[in-house]
Amino acid sequence: MNLRKGLLALYVVLVFCVLPLLSPLRALGVADPGVLRNFLYPPLLFLFIFTFGLVYIAKPRTYFHLLFLFTIALAMSMGFFNLNDSDSVRAYFSHIFQIFSAYVMIGVGWNLYNKLSDVFWTRLVYMSLFAALISTVVTIKALGDGDVGRFYTPAYGFILTFSFGLVASKKSNLASFFGAIISNKRGVLLSILITLFAYMLARMKAKGVSKKKLIQGVLASVLTVLVMVFGSIIIVNWAGSKANSETAFGQAVNISYGRIESLLLSSDDKTIDQLSSGRYTEINAAISDLEGIDYVLGSGAGWGIELPGGKEAQNIHFSPLSIVAVFGAPIAVFLYGMLFFLVVRGLFRKDSYGLTLTEKMAPLYLCGAVVHSFTAYSLFIDWMVFFFVGVLTHSLKSTRGRHQTLS
Repeated sequence: MNLRKGLLALYVVLVFCVLPLLSPLRALGVADPGVLRNFLYPPLLFLFIFTFGLVYIAKPRTYFHLLFLFTIALAMSMGFFNLNDSDSVRAYFSHIFQIFSAYVMIGVGWNLYNKLSDVFWTRLVYMSLFAALISTVVTIKALGDGDVGRFYTPAYGFILTFSFGLVASKKSNLASFFGAIISNKRGVLLSILITLFAYMLARMKAKGVSKKKLIQGVLASVLTVLVMVFGSIIIVNWAGSKANSETAFGQAVNISYGRIESLLLSSDDKTIDQLSSGRYTEINAAISDLEGIDYVLGSGAGWGIELPGGKEAQNIHFSPLSIVAVFGAPIAVFLYGMLFFLVVRGLFRKDSYGLTLTEKMAPLYLCGAVVHSFTAYSLFIDWMVFFFVGVLTHSLKSTRGRHQTLS
């Protein structure tokens, strides 16, 4: 069991600590840390399978497992028509690997749903938070020195640390939010805000919780929101002053605030593509490439498009359409529908008594990850998504079984 937990810890350290610390290399144009991730994922997945056992991992336990078995078969079959050169072959196996890794991680989460201690998560989350903040500070320093052409930060990890913070640490909660504020990542900030809203709504609708604890929880959430709002106003006003706008931190805040403002208060001098950071062009290119049958069965593993400028992509930042393009609209609808209902069930479960920290984090992280997938291709890149799917599905089944036993 210690080896299994160690592998999960290794994954979290790699993706949420090591890669964020290397992120400034991407901002500086030196190297892409994602190459390291792609290199280490296959052997790491093999270790997960070996440690948990092939029979255990292969056994379908959830509707997600069944959906992914069908998806793999469909994508492999349709993808044979895409195998033209080395690039399409690489994309073919990449798409299959994404679904396969999601299938495996559900089994990992299913097994570890109640076996990870609070200390386990506290150590990993604070390491992740520290890595994300340090990397952001380094990038901001490079921005102030004029060494960075594009303000890029590893903000995705804040979804994990914020989910942890909501149920275990207000300090992590606030640090994650303000980290997202200056991160120049609107998708992450939107994910955090919607997760917070969902959490507050769930607390207000909570059952099986004493009235005193419910009131305390709601008041704590409201206080957190007020601190976030007033803190944001103070930061933006500070950065907007003439004396501070030229500082490295002031530039970072103004860039992030400017992108949010331009999106909410669209001006005539910016196109939709500029406001969406190129997402609109990707969406148009994908739609232009798809034909009628592609929307039903997908184009299959190995699908790719050429974007303006000659750049080729096998995934686009808008995950729903990317999933439609490769696997078909029915798969995308079923997947997002299942994720939505799983999150709702997790947030509004009748009894939260005795749940582990892992179980409490699961619906919050999934909520943030699903929202974020509308601004990036992240569902099948982030293994924690389907790890928490396994956690939550087993947790809900276990809770239902306990209620039946007690009754």
